[in-house]
Amino acid sequence: MVIRICKLWSLALAGCVWLGPSLAAEPLAGILACRAIADSAARLACFDRESAGLAAAPTAAASASAPATPAASAADATAASKANFGLSEGEVAKKEVAAGKRPADTKEIEAHIAAVSTTGVGFAVFTLDNGQVWIEITPDGDLMSNPGDTVKLSRGLLNSYWLQNRNGRGAKVHRVL
Repeated sequence: MVIRICKLWSLALAGCVWLGPSLAAEPLAGILACRAIADSAARLACFDRESAGLAAAPTAAASASAPATPAASAADATAASKANFGLSEGEVAKKEVAAGKRPADTKEIEAHIAAVSTTGVGFAVFTLDNGQVWIEITPDGDLMSNPGDTVKLSRGLLNSYWLQNRNGRGAKVHRVL
């Protein structure tokens, strides 16, 4: 697995190195085309136009790609890390939600069942219309759920989840995909 990732990174880096010179040469194409103009005034106007565009391009690219104050953002992150030292993950999350830096956790969702299947040992597998796949933790019984039924998934204690259909039947589930 690690070797495969290293190979992918090396291929990506090689591609960037290979494409780098050709991408850098594209802005010069306009100036090089100006050399073919026979009239001196038109050639000078072409050079002026192309060089002005070339001079503006690096400053616009540099301002768009560079963060406004990288030192300030690093200092803010360090200060926040020190302020949160010793707090549990839940307490840090509450502080960030209150400050507007993190969205609040969703307590429950409603979705429609796209497909229901079972594993070889009898666990029900629910594929929802939003692409999520959930599996029963224990095969306690039939939920009587069919494709198209609306289900509610809610958060329980200790990071558990409860899937309940419209007829009131439910089961503990965990997310697979």
